Amino acid sequence: MYAWFPLEKDVSTSIASSTPGSIPPSPARPTQELQLAHASYILVGDNVDKTIRVRHMSMEHQFQSLHYFQCYAALDRVDFCHLPNESPIGNVSELPMSTFLPNLADCSALRENYAILIGQEVVQKLPYFKIFANYIPDHIHHEHSEAMSRKSVLVRKL
Repeated sequence: MYAWFPLEKDVSTSIASSTPGSIPPSPARPTQELQLAHASYILVGDNVDKTIRVRHMSMEHQFQSLHYFQCYAALDRVDFCHLPNESPIGNVSELPMSTFLPNLADCSALRENYAILIGQEVVQKLPYFKIFANYIPDHIHHEHSEAMSRKSVLVRKL
């Protein structure tokens, strides 16, 4: 689950007022300069469901269904604040359908990405092909590869 929301103008007030007391400095907390450089955060969450079955069910021993959810907030690693968000760029109904369909360059890039992903699976799952592991890239490179390879800066565990 991903949720995006913009940062308020006054960073120190918005973060300090959301938590009671003072915020102790720690490596996981972003600095004021880093907070001002990025204007948005990302909320990341994941859930785990577990069912505990009993061997002999009775009134005291029933199935248990446990549901856990983890959520944290982090600074966006890629800053998209330079993109306009005030008004639509154009009317969607006036755009040609070809705008939304993949062109030859998109299909070629997709084919290259599939080749990398399939190669990774083949090398990992089929022992005979492990000799080719050095020839398969670990990651698909894109324009934000450098930013996405950095560790996330956690803001606060929720």
